[in-house]
Amino acid sequence: MCTNCVAPIVRGLYASGVSTESVLATMFASPALNVVVLAMTFALFPVSVALVKLATVLFLIFVFAPLVSSRQHTAAGTIAWPIAFAATETWAQAASNTARSLVKSFWYVFRVAFPLMILAALLGALVIEVLPAQLLQAEVTIGGIVLVALVSAFLPVPMAFDVAIAYIAMTKGVPLPYVVTILCTLGIISVFSLSVVGKSISWKIALVAYSTVVLLGTLAGVLARAFS
Repeated sequence: MCTNCVAPIVRGLYASGVSTESVLATMFASPALNVVVLAMTFALFPVSVALVKLATVLFLIFVFAPLVSSRQHTAAGTIAWPIAFAATETWAQAASNTARSLVKSFWYVFRVAFPLMILAALLGALVIEVLPAQLLQAEVTIGGIVLVALVSAFLPVPMAFDVAIAYIAMTKGVPLPYVVTILCTLGIISVFSLSVVGKSISWKIALVAYSTVVLLGTLAGVLARAFS
């Protein structure tokens, strides 16, 4: 699933007591480490570029997530809805309790996530409209790489769009540093998934996650600039 679709699941995992490390690892791995996305990445890009993309994802999963989890000493804000089972509960009562729990959980996720989805879409559209159309065709600069990373990590896009958009940009003549930056930042997180992390776990963790993805994308772009 894309980072947007996995966000409500991540919220549910955290609410049921799953560790912060596992929650963040799930959020990063779902849009980037599935077979389809990996196959597309290695098929469409040079091996060196694909390995840089893979390295950034593995860093987020095996370095960033454990580091953040080790600093997260409290589970404040965790929400859980335990189901009470009566000792003499019948099948009908069990089905009724389960159905009520599912409806309650669905309504909670919908009430929290749906407004954030609409807001994320509007913010993403606004960023695209404000961003200069000539940016990616201009001469590569460090500032340009940083700006591309900031925007790409912010946008809510479906799964595999990072690969598709980066490949289209490459075929249209966009400089490789910008292509690599897009590939390493677009789709791994978004304003929507970060807002869910902020409301569920910590706004500080959401901000650090965004900053880390932007930093990794910027470093990948600078590395591509140095060797291109």
